[in-house]
Amino acid sequence: MHIHLPALSGIILTYLLVFSRVGAMMMLLPGVGTMGVPARVRLVLALAVSFALTPTEQGQYPAAAPQTMLSLVILIGQERRRS
Repeated sequence: MHIHLPALSGIILTYLLVFSRVGAMMMLLPGVGTMGVPARVRLVLALAVSFALTPTEQGQYPAAAPQTMLSLVILIGQERRRS
């Protein structure tokens, strides 16, 4: 599968970045991240929370798409301070 990085811009880039953070949170969250909760339920919950948070977080992320896969990984791993 080939990902065309310049196509990831604007709201799609923001959604993917928010989803990467929310998805990690859902895996570690007590009660939701346990083995008793099916993986599909956690996935749908992470997708829904990401969808709800994306419009509010739009200004915190860059509008321009990263040019390399390394810069995308750095962007995902980087913590941002909220003002």
